[in-house]
Amino acid sequence: MADIAGRRKRRWADIIAIIASVTALGNAMWGPLIFSTISTRVTTDQGAGYNWFAFGVGGILGVLGLIVAQKRPLPGRIALAIGGLLLVAVPFVYENRAVLPIATSVLLGAAMLVSSLFLGPMPAPRRMPEGHQARP
Repeated sequence: MADIAGRRKRRWADIIAIIASVTALGNAMWGPLIFSTISTRVTTDQGAGYNWFAFGVGGILGVLGLIVAQKRPLPGRIALAIGGLLLVAVPFVYENRAVLPIATSVLLGAAMLVSSLFLGPMPAPRRMPEGHQARP
């Protein structure tokens, strides 16, 4: 029974890590455009460049951590946690505090940090005894 609970935690951690990592990568590609339309102060702030860098590196580390965690969970967890830490730490370099980029960065970083605690191989499909057939 404990194995089933552990499998569920790993499954949800993997799903959350996938969503957060891919979203961070997407923000690295399109985020500066979205954030720059909100305020011209954001584009002149030096923190915008660091934010773009943190989204890119954090997203790449998250995706690599997910791939590595399928065979070796500990290095995958470490990579995902470092990516999450980057995203949580980057708002401290902003001169002008813009809410949307900071909230996005902290939310994705926190999701990556929390999911790194439970990250592991995706659960294998349940094996049915040879005499039983799966339900349609």
